[in-house]
Formats: sequence, structure tokens, C-alpha cells
Amino acid sequence: MAQRLLMYGSSVALAAGGVLIPNYASATAVTPRRAAAPAMPVEINLPAVDWAQVTDAPSGITARLPGEVEAVEFGDSPCRDYSAVTTQPVTVLFTVCDAQAPKMSDLRIAAEGTTSGFRKESGSAVIKSSMQETKFEGHPTLDLRLSIKEGGPDSAIGASRYIADDSHFIMAQTLSDAQNEKLMNSIHQRLISEIRIPD
Repeated sequence: MAQRLLMYGSSVALAAGGVLIPNYASATAVTPRRAAAPAMPVEINLPAVDWAQVTDAPSGITARLPGEVEAVEFGDSPCRDYSAVTTQPVTVLFTVCDAQAPKMSDLRIAAEGTTSGFRKESGSAVIKSSMQETKFEGHPTLDLRLSIKEGGPDSAIGASRYIADDSHFIMAQTLSDAQNEKLMNSIHQRLISEIRIPD
């Protein structure tokens, strides 16, 4: 279920909002490599795991993911999606979509799509959500938090960051069960801190 929940926040949600330019570049256009030490250390308590850098070849946008990186294909998606293959109980998805001059309103569409998909896939109407508008390297950015903490083993939490540069949507998403909330928060904070967008 985790991958399907995250999928709603990527190309599916954005395409539904009519804000994407179709781009049929292969999802295999990815250059994963062993991560170098970050230029500015991030003080986050994480279990030992090798982080790998992924470069979205068409855009040059990079991120580091906790584990081996694999390209993920969600059908006829106009976006390029990358996930982390790891033993950690946290699902991580990094997405880059080509778009025409995206705006904050487009990021809200993506967040609403994620929330709707989270509700649909979990089968729960009791979802807590919060959104915060901010900036990342001067780009419009929206942070989304979702949680379903009632229901025992069916509890789930998710964090998403949506970034709009001049011609791309960038999405970084993490998901886990509520018991692993601290770990998910740590992974998400490092994930979003190490995104790099070329000038």
C-alpha cells in the first residue's frame, strides 16, 4: 500500500490538475552512485544506512535516498519517479516532473491529490493534515503532513515536500506506520535537506 499512497502525490495528482507538460523520457534515465559526505552536516539521529545520490538526468536535479535507488514506473506517467530500496520501515519516493512555470497553487493541487489518495487507499476518513507554505533555495515550496493514528496496525503517517522551480515540480515523500514516526521524520528531514536544483 505504501507505494500506492505515495503515487497519488506524484504524477497522478499533478496530471489530474492539468499542470504538467507530458514528458516521455524513460524512467531509467537515472544515475545513482554512492553518496559523498554532505557539504553541511545534518545533525539527525539515523540508523546506519548507506545513502545513495540520484540524479534526474533530464533536469540535473539531485537528491540522496536511504538505500539503493531504483527508478519506478507508474504507468503512463509524465514524471520520473525514484524510490529507495532499504530495510528501513519507511517508504521514500523522489519525483521530478517537467511543468510550465509552476506556481504555489499547483503545489496545493498536488497536496490535495496526495491527501485524497491517502484517504482512498487507507479507507479511513479520519485523517489529520497540515500544510505549510515556505521557500527552498528561493523556490515556492509546500510541506504536507498526513496521519491516521487510530486503527492500530493500520495507522500511517506521511510527509511530503513539493517544490516548484521555473520548469519543474520536485516532490520528496516519505511514509511509514505511526510506530516509526521519529525515524520517518529523521529520514524526511535529511531527504529534503539534500535536494539540489541546478541554477
